[in-house]
Amino acid sequence: MSQLQLSNDRMAQFVETITEQVREAMCDRSDAILKSWDETIAEAVDNEGDFPKLKLGFATVVDLENNEIKTALKYSTAYKCEITTKLPDPNQPELPMETPKKKK
Repeated sequence: MSQLQLSNDRMAQFVETITEQVREAMCDRSDAILKSWDETIAEAVDNEGDFPKLKLGFATVVDLENNEIKTALKYSTAYKCEITTKLPDPNQPELPMETPKKKK
């Protein structure tokens, strides 16, 4: 590959192309994205969970050797359930917890 002259103008072309690709991917998959998110929201509401977040990820590869730009879109909706339990301290024995007796 010969020496390439990369410039701010060339970078501006990359940005414009990548922006168009992201827009196209989002528009092309918008029904599927919204359906997936809506199903997750309904499940969270049924289970009285937290409102799920929509996660969108884009990855772009600029390949000057093959003169192409490839942009990938990933999307997911996520929610979680958390259960926390305290572990007993092996160095601290548990004390019996009795309720105080009332004096008569």
